[in-house]
Amino acid sequence: MASILRSMSSSTTELLSPNVLATVTLRNVARDKTGRTKDSSHLTFSREQPEGNKKFIFDDDEALPPELLPPSIHPTTHGNLNVTCVLGKTLGMGDTSFVLDAEIIQEQSSPELSQMRIPPLVAKIARGYGNGGSARRRVDDETFDPPPKVVYLILFEKLGGHIQRGTKTKEALGTDLMAVIREVGQCCVYNHDIRPEKFLEAPTHEGALPSLPSPRTRVVHSYRWIDFSQAVLTNAYPSALDDMHEGRTQTMIENDEWENPEEAERVRRSLPALTH
Repeated sequence: MASILRSMSSSTTELLSPNVLATVTLRNVARDKTGRTKDSSHLTFSREQPEGNKKFIFDDDEALPPELLPPSIHPTTHGNLNVTCVLGKTLGMGDTSFVLDAEIIQEQSSPELSQMRIPPLVAKIARGYGNGGSARRRVDDETFDPPPKVVYLILFEKLGGHIQRGTKTKEALGTDLMAVIREVGQCCVYNHDIRPEKFLEAPTHEGALPSLPSPRTRVVHSYRWIDFSQAVLTNAYPSALDDMHEGRTQTMIENDEWENPEEAERVRRSLPALTH
């Protein structure tokens, strides 16, 4: 699990380890037959090391030499704090997960958290394969996989809303989005899932933390690229990844897919994915 927490001193804002939390407790997660929440129900999630990224390795002369590949940035320190949250409204739902508001219950969390400045949070919860709660499942349950016995959760800082077209020219928007996408390419990550709903504005709501400059470029970005369920880690040169990402990004902007989500989905499905 991950968290974005920063402690406050008299003069600086210190970034804490992403693994500062050892457990996350969600209260009131069950409902009775009438749909009412059961106050006594709760789930506790324990920290696990995430699985490594899917990889696509090129073995030709165009591949990046191993010594030039970016290093792993997995956290090396682990905290032992607990945070207790209650889930709020659903903010988004995708193929592999759904995202909900998460409000911290201070009196049921580790007391050390009260000394930290914590931004508004969201909980991203993995969806079980074949367990989408559809009408078909309710009719014919035997055709689907059994509900998963393990549920995975990540806590994130809450981001801003979806990009509103018309606030910037197409050229300016394309420049800003490609600046974000190139940051990902520098990490040798390819993600062909480039759609309007995969970009959110930087957080500016009450309680949000100020955006930090990129450690690579020192640029403070206005947008965030989200959802890397279809991304792969490669050994391709970042410039080659930039070319692939840029073509798709320009198509999205020129076709104004914010106004035509059906076209965005059609184009996405026509793009090649790097898979074995």
